[in-house]
This record gives sequence, structure tokens and C-alpha cells, in this order.
Amino acid sequence: MLLGASRVSAAGDRSAATGRSGGGGAVIRAAKQATSMIPLVMTGSSDPVAEGLVASMARPGGNVTGMSFMNAELSSKRLELLKEAVPRVARLAVILDPVTSQLELRATQAAARRLGVTLKLMEVRNADDLARVFAALDKERPDALTCSSMR
Repeated sequence: MLLGASRVSAAGDRSAATGRSGGGGAVIRAAKQATSMIPLVMTGSSDPVAEGLVASMARPGGNVTGMSFMNAELSSKRLELLKEAVPRVARLAVILDPVTSQLELRATQAAARRLGVTLKLMEVRNADDLARVFAALDKERPDALTCSSMR
């Protein structure tokens, strides 16, 4: 069952009702605005604290709980591991969805500055962008490539 704000409103504030969302932060935010009584379980979020869905990972508070993909935290760690495994990496191409990858991108940029790695951002909004990105990769020849989470 995918639960949106209209379903939450229709359910009223019955404490026995629950909702589950796989629609990301926007769906959970809408449901959270509609009720503070119905427990909401998200099936995944990049960073629920930064998105304002929960107070903290240890103590979420409120009526929202669920999973976090921890993309932002792990993107820094992935870059650190890459640099450790291949110390000569100086130019890293990053394939990303500019709409959904902002938290992950900021963490990757911070890690890149710390590690002395130059990033080449390659935005992919749809499947048609892939041919352009791969042609650019072939021409620019980065030392390594990573792909952020995509829709």
C-alpha cells in the first residue's frame, strides 16, 4: 500500500492506522503534514534527519520511522576507500541525478576537497542523457568513476 496525504486525511487520526511509503521524502512529508497521530513507515530515505522527517537517527521522535539508505554518509566513505585503494586517483567523474542526489553530492564534494580529488559532475536526468555522459567520459578519461543514487 502506498500511502499519500489524501489517504492519511481519509484515515483521520485513528491511532490503529499505519501507512507505508516508497515514494520518498515528498510523500512522507505530505503524510506527516496531514497527521501527527498515524505511524508512518518510510521504506527508504537518503537522509531523513536532513530532510526534516525525524529528529535524529537514534531517536526519531514524532510519527515517522523506517529505513535510511545513508547515501550521503556512505558516499564520503566510498571516496575515501577509492583513494586508499587507488592513491593516484586525482580526477573523479560523478554520474548523478541533480534532483535526488544533492545530499550525497555535498558529502562527496567535501570528501573530495579533503582528499585532493577533482570532481567532474555528469548530470543524468533521463536515459537519453547516458549516451552524452558516456561520450564525455570517453573523451575526458577520468581516473575513476562513481555513480550516485538515482531515481
